[in-house]
Amino acid sequence: MKLKILLVFLALLIYTSFSNAAEISLKSSTQYLWYEDIFTQDTEKDISEYLKLNITKIDKEGKLNVYGYGRVSKQLSSGEDVEGKLYYLYLDYRGLFDDRLDLRLGRQYVYLTAASGIVDGANVEIKNLGPVGITVFGGRNVQFDSKKEITGRGDTLFGSAIYMNLPKNSRIELSYGIKYDDSDIARETVGFDFSSTPIRGFSLYGNTKYDVISESTSELLVGVKLLPFDKLTVKGEYYESYPTFDTTSVYSVFAVDKYKEKLIEAEYRLSNNYLISAGYAREDFDEGENANL
Repeated sequence: MKLKILLVFLALLIYTSFSNAAEISLKSSTQYLWYEDIFTQDTEKDISEYLKLNITKIDKEGKLNVYGYGRVSKQLSSGEDVEGKLYYLYLDYRGLFDDRLDLRLGRQYVYLTAASGIVDGANVEIKNLGPVGITVFGGRNVQFDSKKEITGRGDTLFGSAIYMNLPKNSRIELSYGIKYDDSDIARETVGFDFSSTPIRGFSLYGNTKYDVISESTSELLVGVKLLPFDKLTVKGEYYESYPTFDTTSVYSVFAVDKYKEKLIEAEYRLSNNYLISAGYAREDFDEGENANL
């Protein structure tokens, strides 16, 4: 979705919100940077303006809201044009069809275990179908460099998931994601996530991601959390990752090592404002290299 289309979309929403007595919150901040370029050793001066917009209670029930955030920047010490980055601008409509559908349209951050990113598109969640729910998203895959958007034609991201709420405060989710770079498949991933609190003070959780193209498990996390006392939390985790890259990236041909970590951590809350925590992690960087943290 082009920036001009998004701005027209925003103008229509503001007009609609005024006509329906919606609540509008607008926050702005200015940032001035004065630094030395590490490549040219020249002194640079940048000024950036950040803008955050919330439009709520557009409808009488308060189900329809709009959220936006972005910035414009200018390098004062050069002849570069003004650059803009629109991080998100989307319409959020919740509780449709007797609270069975949530819908988001526009530029937004989407997340599943299998895939995540910023898209210009739609995110649909079908819920309250007994214990089962479904999430589907897709759209133009938005990418940025330090100052502007660099998304190419044919860059898209799609994902879907089905989850189930089980007895004993348990939940499982199976997800799938696929990313295209210039219309070529860049990444295809399957994800699985679970959490369970079968008894008070005891929780199990974990997730894993499997890279279909490289036929490898790119990430695995298994953890347990204990609350022996009201103010004391003890956590143990096992984590491993194997770096995978987009098939269109030059890094996909590099040899990489698997990382493993075993962690134990305790946290004691002295009050609402203070807590003490301590932890130990054994890190394994493969090929005999390890560390104690």
